[in-house]
Formats: sequence, structure tokens, C-alpha cells
Amino acid sequence: MLSETDIGDCDSVAAESASSYLQGPQPLIACRRMPDKREVAFDTDYETLLLFETASKAQLSSGAYQIDLNASTLLYLQSGLAHQLSFSSNQSLCVLFIDKVWFHNVLKLYKTAPESDAPVQFSRHLDYPSIARSLRRHLERPECPDGSFLDITARSLLIRHLARQHLSGSNQRPAEQMSDKISELLEDIDDRLPEKITIGALARSLDMTPTQFSRVFRKMLGVSPQAYVIERRVEHARRLIDEGNMTLAEIAFEAGFSSQAHLTVMFSRHAGETPGAYQKQLTH
Repeated sequence: MLSETDIGDCDSVAAESASSYLQGPQPLIACRRMPDKREVAFDTDYETLLLFETASKAQLSSGAYQIDLNASTLLYLQSGLAHQLSFSSNQSLCVLFIDKVWFHNVLKLYKTAPESDAPVQFSRHLDYPSIARSLRRHLERPECPDGSFLDITARSLLIRHLARQHLSGSNQRPAEQMSDKISELLEDIDDRLPEKITIGALARSLDMTPTQFSRVFRKMLGVSPQAYVIERRVEHARRLIDEGNMTLAEIAFEAGFSSQAHLTVMFSRHAGETPGAYQKQLTH
């Protein structure tokens, strides 16, 4: 049964995560890295998320106020407005342009606090630096065909931001309370990647049946729990390869794959090359 099997062991799940698992509008319009900027301007019809890689101060002309930035800061800029940002030092940032319809459909689940209407919002989360590094590595390797990785990253990033916006709310609706629980669950999944992860265990942590949990998870992130775990394991394996301290067999075990062969199949489907080929490129 699926609830008793590690959710990274199903070939059908791998095919889903690598191809057509997204349901409805895909969120990510564009994702680009902007290195060493002192000033940047945005005036688009897309919702914009900025991830910062270094500490700095930012002056925003759109709100006429200043924000202290660090590597754990995400900045949201509302579409249809002109935003001018000035940084106190050179700043490298990842910029995600998000489909407006998709963004506001997700926002409806959480929109109770008045600040959710602000043209500029920011949140801080310890996951943001690792997400920014993952995006940067992916963007610097244009031969990778894995648009699904960027899509799922946008979804998981946004749900973290929205959950942080409502952590202090005292009268949350059930959907908002669920966003907090899912955000915590995503962190727990990252912590447990080397372990056996089952749909049943994840569902029980939220007091749901496996069917209920899978439906809620897909609705909130646009992807199945199985596909999400595989994506996170592949990214964790990529990060371990970058560090260069382990063999591929050790990396497969540490990332939660059943064998090195399993790692090779999943990594190839998501990154467009084998982990061995990726590892060799890092040494040249």
C-alpha cells in the first residue's frame, strides 16, 4: 500500500514529478538572478518575489520606507506599481515573476490581515537562504531542462511567505491554520529526507487520512506529496555533490534514495544528466 511505502520509491510518481504533475495555471513566469546591484526598478504586471543573498539595507521609493535585509529575507512587490529599490551595498538577488491569477487564487486562502493588501511585504524564514542557493545553482546551469523544479520552488516559497505573514494572527481561518501546519511539515520533510517518509505518517501528523492529506497538499502546493519529496531529495543530493565530501553511494543513502541506481534515475529525470556527469563537471 502507498501509505506503507516510502513515497520516493514509486516509478509512477517519478514520471508525474518530471512531467505533468502541475494542475491549473503554472505560477512561475520567469526566474532570473541579478548580481551586484545597488539599484533596481520593477514595474510589471506580474507579482514579484525577491530573495536576497547578502545582508544590506534597502530603501523603497514605492513605500518611502527602509527595510533591513539579510539572507533570510523575502520581499514581495505588488503588480501594477512602480517599485524602486536602492541598496546600501552591492546586492545579489533572485527575482521570481509570478502569474497574477495563480498568486491571488492562493492568496485568497490566507487573506484576512490588513497588511496582506500592502503593496510591499517582507518576511523572514531560515529556509530562504537554501532556497536562494538552489535557485542560483539551477539558473547558472541553463542546460538543466527541469522547469518543474522552478515551479515547485515558487509554490513552496510562497506558502512559507504567506504562513509567516499570519503567524501572529489570533483569529485565523481554518485554511490559514492549515498553511502554518503545511509550512511546518515542509520543514519536517527536509529534516527527514534520509529517512523513510510515508503518506500515512505525513497524514497522521496533521490528523488526516492519506487521501485527505494528499488532496490538501496538492491544493496548497499544486503538486503531490510524492513529487514534492522526490524534488527535495534530488535537490539535497545536488547540494551534497556540490560539497564534494561523499561518494555517490553515500549521497544516495543520505538523500533518502533506496540505492545509487535509484538516485541516478531520479537525478537524471530532474537535472537532465546523471549525478556522475554533474559531479565530473564540478571538478573541471
